[in-house]
Amino acid sequence: MNFPATVDSLSGLSLGGQALHLAIGVFDGVHRGHRAVVKAALSSARLDGGIAAVLTFWPHPSRLLTPDAPVPQILTPEAKSAIFHEMGVDLVLQIPFTQEFSMIEAAEFLPYLMKFLPGLASVSIGENFCFGRGRTGDIARLIEEAGKYDIEVFSSGRIKENGEEISSTRIRENLQSGHIGRANRLLGYPYFSYGPPVSGRGAGRDLGFPTINFPWAPELRPAYGVYAVELLPDEVGGHHPGVANYGVRPTVVADGDPVLEVHLFSFDGIKPGATCRVAWHRFLRPERKFTHVEDLIRQIALDKEEARGMLQVVEVSDRRAV
Repeated sequence: MNFPATVDSLSGLSLGGQALHLAIGVFDGVHRGHRAVVKAALSSARLDGGIAAVLTFWPHPSRLLTPDAPVPQILTPEAKSAIFHEMGVDLVLQIPFTQEFSMIEAAEFLPYLMKFLPGLASVSIGENFCFGRGRTGDIARLIEEAGKYDIEVFSSGRIKENGEEISSTRIRENLQSGHIGRANRLLGYPYFSYGPPVSGRGAGRDLGFPTINFPWAPELRPAYGVYAVELLPDEVGGHHPGVANYGVRPTVVADGDPVLEVHLFSFDGIKPGATCRVAWHRFLRPERKFTHVEDLIRQIALDKEEARGMLQVVEVSDRRAV
């Protein structure tokens, strides 16, 4: 297939006349319920040798519709796209939700997509999917409109955990309150940050715990604190356990933006610029300001040993996103 794996526009695509099977949704977090929708598109594509694609949005539609109270996103667009591709999706359409797009009438929604995606053969959605101006279109309307163009519609019901529906809202709440284990169970994979490391000021090395720093700025900020993590570098490979601090480092920095710092137990072969994934497994403690640096050093040593013990029980099957 000779098209880009991720694009930010519907214009200019050349898909070679192949059948296109499209999952549509915001997919914030790409949690267990979202992946059921994406897997429906994957199954359809594999049956007829077509293209499995995802149509999603960045920024979130709330940036346009409710700009005073936008919904903070769980994953960065790069991390979101990475999960889709790991699932086997051929093409990710991560487009802006514009004023023009929001004004498309329900009856014109599929013709609009077909103008750019003429091979559209099926659409996969969640059961709460709405479309068209004012969100007037529902599943029944989509099936009715799709029938005019011989397009199949697959809808996936909501997945529940302990009788409660899995939702991005629940995951956000758990991440912000430090319940990383609960968030991971709802996601179906370890929450992760994604990007290249950068050189820091060497503060961790001065304390006896050298760190790899990540200039990571998610819209949704997890609870500030210390976590048991694993580093999964794209180029080097493998799972490298460690302990991370995410926060503003109040003991050593007067003020500043939150930073993700990772101290690995036995691996230091990561070079600046290499794309890495930091998988967050367990929350150890909230970030705090220590009166003396010596107290911080003693606490980091304790954090390191606690993280080491926790990560020994992490199952290999729980480490990857898919």
